[in-house]
Amino acid sequence: MSCRRIAYRERYDGAILSLALGPIIGDILMYIFTSSMLTFRGQWLPEILRHALPRAIAIPALLLLGSASFISGALVLINYAFIVSRYLSPETPVYVLLILFVAVASFGALQASKTVLYSTELILILNVPLLLFSIVKAYTNPNMNFDEVRAMIDYTWIFPSWKSLAVSTYAVTGYISLSIFNRAFSGVQILKHRWTIPCIGFSILFTAFFAFPIYSP
Repeated sequence: MSCRRIAYRERYDGAILSLALGPIIGDILMYIFTSSMLTFRGQWLPEILRHALPRAIAIPALLLLGSASFISGALVLINYAFIVSRYLSPETPVYVLLILFVAVASFGALQASKTVLYSTELILILNVPLLLFSIVKAYTNPNMNFDEVRAMIDYTWIFPSWKSLAVSTYAVTGYISLSIFNRAFSGVQILKHRWTIPCIGFSILFTAFFAFPIYSP
């Protein structure tokens, strides 16, 4: 189940407030995590754990973190496969799309860290205009019902459930990838413009919650 769908189901249980708290919590965790990783320049998480912890603790910790990362990535690929199958290629079986996504992800995993980072940067640059266009289009669409948006204001100050808060925080946890790509930042003293991540995350969460569920069946 996607983050958007979970947040939409929790809309009467504090999901509105979690949209604001999630990016803030994620920003705090991001600063703590990234600042900690930069103290181990040129090392990735397995090396850090191997040097900092006993073997009896480091190995189970890596297995736990690896399993969580695998499950998280698998959920993303499954959601993408269903989205593409539903809206872009209804004739293609979901499992075929999923196999293609897994093949592309596996190919990327075999590449050097800097190659993946450069590719990600290029994809991000190319997709930012499309993302901005989608956000603007969502709010200017004549089918957008702002009365329903205003009706949700009554639920703004309801304390969020753990589920909605976890979902909104999870949406801005991409910084965890630094645990692998930190070895490519051996000469970096500080990561700039980190403050933009929660701002972008909030705008995407806000738009996905208020606009797209209204259009989606």
